[in-house]
Amino acid sequence: MGSGCTIALNAWNSSIAIARSQDGFLWTGWGATPDTARRLAIENCAKSTLPCEVTKAFTAVAPVVASLPNPTGNYFPDTVARHYFAMVAWPKEKPAQAWLNKAWLVSGVQGYEASQKQVLDRCKQDTGVVCEIGQSAANGLVVKLRDETGVEYWHTALLAQHVAERVKSECAKVIAPCTVVATYDSRTPRLEVVATAITARQTRGSMAIAWPRSFLPTWQKVVVTTGHPKLDDAKAAAVARCETESRNGCTLLGEVDDGNYPLLGLYRDSKGGVRWYGHFTSDQIDKLANEDCAGLGLSCKRLALVDARKPGTAVQSLADQ
Repeated sequence: MGSGCTIALNAWNSSIAIARSQDGFLWTGWGATPDTARRLAIENCAKSTLPCEVTKAFTAVAPVVASLPNPTGNYFPDTVARHYFAMVAWPKEKPAQAWLNKAWLVSGVQGYEASQKQVLDRCKQDTGVVCEIGQSAANGLVVKLRDETGVEYWHTALLAQHVAERVKSECAKVIAPCTVVATYDSRTPRLEVVATAITARQTRGSMAIAWPRSFLPTWQKVVVTTGHPKLDDAKAAAVARCETESRNGCTLLGEVDDGNYPLLGLYRDSKGGVRWYGHFTSDQIDKLANEDCAGLGLSCKRLALVDARKPGTAVQSLADQ
């Protein structure tokens, strides 16, 4: 093979363990003992939110005699499975009408970077906007689920027998029951546009959040409106309700509705700022929030989870609870 390799982790006088998640990706852990390394490898692998298992552990210590072998020994597997990737991408911004409710799928390509480039380039070429990877699987399956409202979710599984397990675990996290629509094997060559038929994205309604134009010590709240047929109506309703409740002038918190994701998480960071993140499930939203806040050196606490599919208006406190 001879190419495409890099150092994943190195250690001295200690142990390294390797874990594999159900999407086929490898994770490492380093510790003073093999058990510690295994535990840390599993903890790191758990970041993928998929079931994981330790595949190998290695220990390196200084030998008493120079001629003694390494306690674990060199490990060169007789056969190494080449990674074929399946990836799903979609626009980061709202595309033209012709590309709404579409996803771009690549599979059967060796190498993460080569697969990523193909699908992102095709998505951008078609839509004219920057795209992002939604899901990816190495030597496994990308699975499309659909709930009873029409919203679709993309997940991964390592083997066909794991799909039912993924449906059970992931559908428990979303608001409506869901079923498998399609599975895509990472070893089958394809580069295509997939019609996602997310009817709920078109009919879910729009949402908006408003708050006072100036800080009010006695009214640290926001007003959230959801389920409006038009985005402008949602914005107007949020501002009007906010001004009624606060008895002050109000403005929109920001452009919180991109017309894409049905769920929105509202967060308060450790500096008092208000942040929001959209996605398909609460777990995905928490992951985005935690990664973003950690990257900024902040801690964030979720205040509310907003569902754009359900019409309503709510007053949400920003104070510590």
